[in-house]
Amino acid sequence: MIRQTFTKPLRRAAFLTFALCVATSSVANAQWRGAENLYLGIGAGVRSDDSDRGLLDGSRGASIRLGYEFNQMLGAELGYLDVADNNRELDLDTEAWTASVVVSFPLTAVDLYGRLGAMRLDTEQGATLGSAGFGAPTSSGSTRGFAALGAEVKVGIFNLYGEYTRFDTDYESDVEVISAGFKLRF
Repeated sequence: MIRQTFTKPLRRAAFLTFALCVATSSVANAQWRGAENLYLGIGAGVRSDDSDRGLLDGSRGASIRLGYEFNQMLGAELGYLDVADNNRELDLDTEAWTASVVVSFPLTAVDLYGRLGAMRLDTEQGATLGSAGFGAPTSSGSTRGFAALGAEVKVGIFNLYGEYTRFDTDYESDVEVISAGFKLRF
């Protein structure tokens, strides 16, 4: 149990360190061709699901993404999403690693966009007290498709965004995420 307690924070720290290293090296190396097309996005959101138990309803989590725009209308992103850290009924912890294609529709003041991609969901469930006694901690992983729609407003080198994301889980429920954050362009 101690190993599981420290594993997730270490993975998060490693990913954040990697993302910040890539971001800072891109800024420091401004002569690099195409660096102005890179961005780092940081956000937070609220999740809900359509299951009978509503295990994710109201859970909050952070997200981070690293993206590259090939042109004004097409880009790609890699990201991390803390889907659930839920202790109400189950000791359930779910995180996701994402890869997506981003299609943007630039308008005057606001850009609309859609994301389609793959999501690797990793779920850990701690020991629970069931009718047969204590249950053993379990973990599972699966790869799913996801879709997102959003809008963003440009403010200098930042873009403020709002997004709606939807994906399904192994628990036969769809998860919806409403999130907001900012993107730092290099």
